[in-house]
Amino acid sequence: MPDKYLVLSKNKYLYPKNSVKLYLNLSCFHGELSNKIISEDFYIKNFVKPNIFYTDIEGDKKVEETEKLFNSLSNSLFAFLNNFHGTNYSKRYWEIIYGNWLKVFINTISERYYNIKFALEKYQFDKIIISNEKFININNTLSDFDDNTGDDKWNFDLYSSIIREIFKDKEKLIFKTLKKNQMKKWEAKYSLKDKLVLSIKRVINLFGIFFPKKNNSLISDVNLNFFSLLKLNYFLKQFPTFYFRKKINFISYNETLRNNYNFDHDKYVGIEKFIRKILPTCLPTTIIENYKNIKNITQKLDWPTNPEFIYTGTEFRENELFKFWTAEKTDKNFLYFVVQHGNNYATLKDCHLMNEVKTCDKFISWGKSGGNKYVPLFNTLNLNYKKKIKNKNKIYFFMRHYPFKKILSWDDEYEVFKSYYQTNISIKFLKDDIRKKIIIRINMNYLKGKKDFFLNFFENKENLKIDFLRHHKNQAFNNSQLIVHCYDSTAFLETMSLGIPSVSLLSNEHKFLKAEARGVYSDLLKNKIIFTDPKLMAQHINQVISGNIYEWWDRKDVVRTRQLFLEKYSIPVKNNPEKYLAET
Repeated sequence: MPDKYLVLSKNKYLYPKNSVKLYLNLSCFHGELSNKIISEDFYIKNFVKPNIFYTDIEGDKKVEETEKLFNSLSNSLFAFLNNFHGTNYSKRYWEIIYGNWLKVFINTISERYYNIKFALEKYQFDKIIISNEKFININNTLSDFDDNTGDDKWNFDLYSSIIREIFKDKEKLIFKTLKKNQMKKWEAKYSLKDKLVLSIKRVINLFGIFFPKKNNSLISDVNLNFFSLLKLNYFLKQFPTFYFRKKINFISYNETLRNNYNFDHDKYVGIEKFIRKILPTCLPTTIIENYKNIKNITQKLDWPTNPEFIYTGTEFRENELFKFWTAEKTDKNFLYFVVQHGNNYATLKDCHLMNEVKTCDKFISWGKSGGNKYVPLFNTLNLNYKKKIKNKNKIYFFMRHYPFKKILSWDDEYEVFKSYYQTNISIKFLKDDIRKKIIIRINMNYLKGKKDFFLNFFENKENLKIDFLRHHKNQAFNNSQLIVHCYDSTAFLETMSLGIPSVSLLSNEHKFLKAEARGVYSDLLKNKIIFTDPKLMAQHINQVISGNIYEWWDRKDVVRTRQLFLEKYSIPVKNNPEKYLAET
């Protein structure tokens, strides 16, 4: 009988040809992923049970653990950094700089740790091939860390480090070295229109030298189109300034220096002990080797000296100069506002742990649900929508993009592929004439050349029409008789707010929703706006498309459910929205 191996790497050459394989997760699989692989029978026989939340209690425990870990680690980290750099900044200052990185780091390590722990405790196997190299996470920024999480060697070394820490049966271990493959970084591609707008913004900045901006509010990346941004600045009575990201020449990672750091891991147990043990070699260079360099750059920026307020939608995550500059300003009590840019800010159990919400003074939200910091506005993404009267005869399926990075505290890769699997089932049960109306929409940039791989999840793929984001989403909105969201997406909030007939297919029963949101989602489920069963969704689509779709969409109980959902999570755009935003 051949040995059974717990497989930690997708590199099939690490393992004996005739061995029996138990795959840790989908990232480690040695074949082509398809519907067959995701099907329940095959998955149960060949994979460790996916690390997702199966009960509401499991979700609560995960949030509680993450919050406890973040607070404990952040207390140690900000004290260490003040001491290391000879500064005396507040915890808030440091969390603006490293908070998003730390939250993602905890989620990522936690997902790997419990995936391994569950496999070791619940499954039988004879051998595990692990890395004979130390796990090191070299990253300058959170963006670098994101890229690392999709790398096979990085994960193999991390899994191996966890096994060395918690697995007692050393006789089952075989040590090998896995070579690193060069990963291509995704780069944004700009259309001619985008390039033209960028050029116009640079020209406007040149004229800005004639207008004082010492006390201007700093507004950057707030999901407004060009003209809306100009109007907002007009109502704020300031000349518009566009803040472009500047390249930072990073100093190299210094492993020798980091080996001297210690976060007292021996005083802790379980996952916190492991995280503290690897933390010194994992911290981004922005807060160690490059801290003084970036701080010096920010002090020379031609940005407002005494801003009335700071306002952004996304810069808090990956713009290092913005984070350093904002941290300095908030330490001097200047106001810092963040506007919602996507979904789940008021629905998930852990939305209060989102670092941008914790560190800002006010969070400008799309709906009335949320905490004390939340100020309801409207869905700002819909400012970019222009309604056109067209022949609405298409059915767009908005798909979740390929999971090239794994940064959540559960196995979102499994959820993505399960959503592909369920979408195929739904399409298969549609009537032939309705199936001809379907256009699948997915971001080709995130597929990274895996077009054929994606199509493997669909039967009769040669007859499928695919929109790889070649057209603006507004075109899909205007052409659609119905839009099907194949996950709990930002676009679902947009189309609901615009009143476009929409349904959403969820790959799980949302055990990670907070209590208030579960009630609202239950009403959506009852009124056939969201589904967890792809066959039931297909039956509903067959019914409403064959008849008058508005008999369902405009029914009193459906309208009442839609209005409650919108009030809480996605308020429609107000009249004269830029003025309303400025006054808010």
